[in-house]
Amino acid sequence: MLEENNARQGFVDHSVFLTVREHLPAYLKDPITFFYLSGWRLGEMRELEWRDVDLAGKAVRLRPEISKNKDGRVLPLSGELLEIIERAKAQRRLDCSYVFHLDGDQVGDFKRSWATACRKAGVGKCWFTICAELRCATWCERESPIGSLWHSLDTKLGVFSTGTTS
Repeated sequence: MLEENNARQGFVDHSVFLTVREHLPAYLKDPITFFYLSGWRLGEMRELEWRDVDLAGKAVRLRPEISKNKDGRVLPLSGELLEIIERAKAQRRLDCSYVFHLDGDQVGDFKRSWATACRKAGVGKCWFTICAELRCATWCERESPIGSLWHSLDTKLGVFSTGTTS
């Protein structure tokens, strides 16, 4: 049997994330930043509804039915995460239950926009993935000689067992 070798190959540091974010369309900056800072899975971020947000308590609750492992959890809001939710509230539409939307429609697939932003920022191909233990959410495959400097997370941290993303 052939051994599967599809472990993640490193993280983008925060400064690179900020550089890429500057090249995103305005409507994607907050959802993607929430995704990056929260460590939530893509589907969890996309399914976030206003009924899950407690601004007075400065927390967001992930409902078990939208969690991949069916365990609910609470995300405390402070700093930039709180600012993102406050900006989303200012853009809230009564005909849309989603926190992150574009003209009332749930935020969709942003792979093309993300890839374009990565290219414009000069960082190569970047994909989101989750490392819950580190609350980190970005992985980057460098298309340059410095790509060899990225260490395998599987080797260094032992946290990824498959190459799938959520």
